[in-house]
Amino acid sequence: MGDLLALLGAPRPRTFARQGVLMQLNFPGQILRGTVQEQLYKEAVASARLLREGPLASRQWPVAIVATLMTWEFIQRQPDSQSLWDAHVPFNITRSRENFEAQLVRHPDAVRMSASNSHWLWKTATFLLTPFEETLYIDTDVLVLSPHFVSDLLDRSLRIADLVAPVDPNRPGRQVKLSRTGKFHINPPVFGRGIPPLCMGIAAYRLTASVRALWERSAARLMSVSTPSDPSDPRILIRQSDQEMIWAELMYGPVDRALRVFALPEEYYCPMVPLRRVIHRGHAGVPTWATSYHRGERMREYPCHALHGHYSEAKLSLANLSRLLPRSISFPSATNAP
Repeated sequence: MGDLLALLGAPRPRTFARQGVLMQLNFPGQILRGTVQEQLYKEAVASARLLREGPLASRQWPVAIVATLMTWEFIQRQPDSQSLWDAHVPFNITRSRENFEAQLVRHPDAVRMSASNSHWLWKTATFLLTPFEETLYIDTDVLVLSPHFVSDLLDRSLRIADLVAPVDPNRPGRQVKLSRTGKFHINPPVFGRGIPPLCMGIAAYRLTASVRALWERSAARLMSVSTPSDPSDPRILIRQSDQEMIWAELMYGPVDRALRVFALPEEYYCPMVPLRRVIHRGHAGVPTWATSYHRGERMREYPCHALHGHYSEAKLSLANLSRLLPRSISFPSATNAP
């Protein structure tokens, strides 16, 4: 099972451009008002629109989105989103789920991942579905604030590395240690040893043979649940997501001297900074945030290049960013859906 896309029945896309930005928005069915899908769609529009107003204002880099055909058709019908993405990479979730469930039956010893975690597998597949030679992947709940963000990562960081991603703020040392469900640790102690955990909400990468192999092996580790807990303390469960398995593969997988990885500091992915602290300055009124990582006598503040979180209309209003939300959406309510 070394070819994840073949396993999921997803064809490899043709190369669209040498460099570009990649996002994903995969819904298995119809997008309904008053559902989580509506919130995710609004976040994607806000994220892509801020990119267009800032680092992509010159349209120098194309933006592609991995989405189901139904999701793409919905995006194309909305006046506020039909011009945000330049290319569509189709991904059939229904077929992929069927293929995955078939693997559960055929290879019960190798595929033990719960079907409820399959969305992490879809994300790993998204990394492989890039139509670019050099890709900047951005989650749809990330707001890019720096006007130089895309060029800094694609043109500068990738000069010295094949994979570039920020350090995950949820590493050992933070006070928050458990997930909301209390079932697993989001910052197990082993994350503080040897290799820092990378946050894959933002990742710049060159799809070399080494990077492709890293995605494939991480997906296999995810499907086999081969790293269910902290290797230094089996009592501590680890979240079974793409980034934990990428870290585990870097830490415990086969050594690849050709793979060059670079970790960005926290200001490239500021965690949940209150939007009311916005400071309007810089280029063309693009806001920047400042957050403190060291308290007491050694307090330092760093301007955030990107901000991660889930954005409600109230939060964006506090930050004077309500314009980023879609104004008109033509979808039925969940209660009236067939």
